[in-house]
Amino acid sequence: MADVVEAWLAKRGWTVRRQCVDAVEQRFNLFAYYEDKSHPDGHAGVGPVGNPAILLNTHIDTVPPYIPPSEDAEFLYGRGACDTKSLLAAMMLAAHEAVTVHGVVDVGLLLVVGEETDHIGMKRANELKLTPRHLVVGEPTESRMARRQKGIVKASISCEGVAAHSGYPETGVNALLPLMDILGDIRAHAWPSDPLLGDTTVNFIVREGGVACNVVPARAVAELLVRVVTTPEDIQAQLSSIVGTRGKIEFTTCNPPIDLSVVDECHRTRRAPTDPVNWVLPSAIVNFNTDIPYFELAAPGKAYLYGAGSILHAHTANERMSKADLRQCRDVYVDLIRHFATSL
Repeated sequence: MADVVEAWLAKRGWTVRRQCVDAVEQRFNLFAYYEDKSHPDGHAGVGPVGNPAILLNTHIDTVPPYIPPSEDAEFLYGRGACDTKSLLAAMMLAAHEAVTVHGVVDVGLLLVVGEETDHIGMKRANELKLTPRHLVVGEPTESRMARRQKGIVKASISCEGVAAHSGYPETGVNALLPLMDILGDIRAHAWPSDPLLGDTTVNFIVREGGVACNVVPARAVAELLVRVVTTPEDIQAQLSSIVGTRGKIEFTTCNPPIDLSVVDECHRTRRAPTDPVNWVLPSAIVNFNTDIPYFELAAPGKAYLYGAGSILHAHTANERMSKADLRQCRDVYVDLIRHFATSL
């Protein structure tokens, strides 16, 4: 995936840098920017070359399992069709059009790995020391500007037991039983709500629960993801209280809910005589998390979250993206770039 993106951009004159994230698994981020060869210093932006003021960002990893791509007249299908390979393509096309057609060279692309897991790609991207004035992140927001997103707490809970033959369970200690009790208590717990963000929600999977049905489980592990509407510290305290001494809880990743910048309206590049003069961009609150909290955005930088497609289609067996919505999304990205360029 990253190889194809890198080749496409390089062929069209973009400078593309790989940033290693995991040498063993050969995972890397891509950072691309455009050098204006007609300008004396190779750049006509407000900042130094290689540090664009307008930065488009999305992730190039997806959740499992792999679903092969397909299409019909209306939709693109397959894993990543919605979250977020299609939006990656829209950003690439938009950035290139902004540069080559509209003369906005102060734009770059930051494409990262790990958004679906531990956000390691965005965390590592901070080492690039980028200082954009405008960070536009692509996620499926149903073509609305997200003005606030929920936070998250990720954790694992483990319980230990003693293995034994299942014909004589009294000779062992079943580690799965206390874990099931803990998960039941988590489900029954009265989690906090927020007037704007709504309810705290919890999803979990049992990662480890024994080796075979004829063996009493010696170890059981569950992984949790909590969508946070208060603070991570609040949720961590409540989870720790629920688990108590029955198991061991380890917290991995967390971030609070965050407010995002929005653009209510911007000038539209009219591609047909019937097109309106301006884009009117509605806004919404989203229940999902993104890489934005993990990017060290220096003031006066602003972060925006926008993309075609519905998060309700992401991570599903029928993941899809409307071709018409995707084309419009590309056009909006172009005009957001032009809109931001006028303020630099």
